[in-house]
Amino acid sequence: VVNVVALVGAAVLVIRFTHSIAGPIYQLKILSDRIARGDLSGGVRFRKKDSVKDLEISVNKILQGLKEQVKQFEGASGELMRLTEHIKEKNSITDKDLHDLKQKLMAISQGMEQKMRRFKL
Repeated sequence: VVNVVALVGAAVLVIRFTHSIAGPIYQLKILSDRIARGDLSGGVRFRKKDSVKDLEISVNKILQGLKEQVKQFEGASGELMRLTEHIKEKNSITDKDLHDLKQKLMAISQGMEQKMRRFKL
């Protein structure tokens, strides 16, 4: 009887421990698939009893950093769209307009280049 109780107890402990690791791994797999498709929404939440709870903080920190980088590129993209609309609205473009446009485009380009250098590909 003691052996059976010990065996059942050990089985319960093994199942709980493996579940506390397998669950987060499964969630990370789903999250990585979403990120690979370009979906940076949401994050990951592990149960309080999961063995790798610290990993949740690290993964969400990575995801937040990616979101911030994308927002910076969205800002540059928006500025390019505004410049494009401005050009479309003009009936004629003067040399001064071209000079100003060139300066703005160079500034946007340099900003995007600096942001891209942060990434190691």
